[in-house]
Amino acid sequence: MPAGQAAGPVPPAIPVPSAGALRARLRRARREHSGGRAGDLYLVLLLIVVLGAAVPQYLARHLAHRSQAPAAVSERWWLVISLAVAVAGLCWLALRALGPLLAMPAAQAWCLSSPVGRRGWLIRPLGYLLLAGAVAGAGLGALGALLAGAAGHSASGALIGWVALLYAGIGTAVAGFAAAAQGRRRSPAEPVPAVLGLAGAVAVIVSHYAGLVPAAPSPPVLWPALAAVLVAAAAGTAALLRLDRLDRAAPAAGAALAGAAAAAAIFMDPTLFAGVLEARRWRRIGRIGRRARRARPGPRWSVLLRAELRRLPRRPQALLVSAGLLLVPYAIELLAPPWAGMARVVAGYLAVNRLAAGLRTICRSPALRRALGGTDRQLRLAHLVVPAAGALLWWLAGSELAAPAPAQLVFVAGLVFAVYRNAATPPIRYGGAMVDTPFGLVPTDLLRQILRGLDVVAVLTLVAWLWPGGAG
Repeated sequence: MPAGQAAGPVPPAIPVPSAGALRARLRRARREHSGGRAGDLYLVLLLIVVLGAAVPQYLARHLAHRSQAPAAVSERWWLVISLAVAVAGLCWLALRALGPLLAMPAAQAWCLSSPVGRRGWLIRPLGYLLLAGAVAGAGLGALGALLAGAAGHSASGALIGWVALLYAGIGTAVAGFAAAAQGRRRSPAEPVPAVLGLAGAVAVIVSHYAGLVPAAPSPPVLWPALAAVLVAAAAGTAALLRLDRLDRAAPAAGAALAGAAAAAAIFMDPTLFAGVLEARRWRRIGRIGRRARRARPGPRWSVLLRAELRRLPRRPQALLVSAGLLLVPYAIELLAPPWAGMARVVAGYLAVNRLAAGLRTICRSPALRRALGGTDRQLRLAHLVVPAAGALLWWLAGSELAAPAPAQLVFVAGLVFAVYRNAATPPIRYGGAMVDTPFGLVPTDLLRQILRGLDVVAVLTLVAWLWPGGAG
């Protein structure tokens, strides 16, 4: 500026809006492009009505079959406690993988990078997270108390209430401590609670089939419930104090996983989410074996089979999950015997599907099939051997639920066919036929593509329900 020239007026400083004001403005802009508040309330109320009408009906149907429960009340209580510990440990691992406080790329770029207070922006998601943990814990605690005490009429209203309060405090504490630990390095001891819970469930199931009935848990529930409430308050306070020390990268750590889950739900294509999980798994490994072993020469099918067998020890989590799913039908047999056969079919499908990574890869990659040579049928059959053998071994491991019979081979063959049908799903097409119904347009062709494999599981589940002695 030349000397002697008067300075112009200074423009007024633009005030920085609070996080609440910015969130309210974004909400108004979002509702202008959507169905508005009435549409949001309609979806929430519809979900509440559907679940509120279905859950009591299924629970009443289970309680009406009390005479079919062979397990003692003490065994059911110890099983519920062990499963609660395992669920809490698995929820902790899931929350640590997601964040749990999330900031999607748009919020990360336009909100958290601005002068808006980060604490004010994240305090509402933290409140929702703690509330969700309390509600989920209370619901699981009340349901577990009903299932554990249904056979002996030992679950009074006061006991159910205190158990629900206890698990509500546990759920809130898990959510709060997960938020307080966000951005910190993971400890190798984090999977310990889930492993201990599963080990306790295995001990209860083994003692049941060995004829050993443990004593019923007798400690009062009042004082543990009050202690859980205090621990939950401490966890919420620790999470609230942690908000000021979170950097910009911490809330965006699980954004890719959450975005992939949202995209998979919107496009109804689970492969979008599975691809992100596979990439995260390989990044977590981050290394290659010290010594590569060349495949011995031989026929194409034998080389592919040996490569598929070599894949199994490189994916130990798949083997552990498949083995852990074996607990599901046994636990349902102790808690709700009428549903054990159907639970065995569903758990068997999930367990075998974890062993079909090679089959899914070869079915969904035409370029890989052309590089390996041979016909598509030969390649798929070679990669189907491991899931088929896993299905047979998994089903035989649950032979205590039902006497071995040739008719059970129908369920094994059905599970293998369901896994193959799901793995051979072609890329989803969104331009198929639709049917006009009183509830609106139903994309029948899209549903047909999404339910490949699951339709076979539904048929097997129906057979297990109509034939209780077949699957379990």
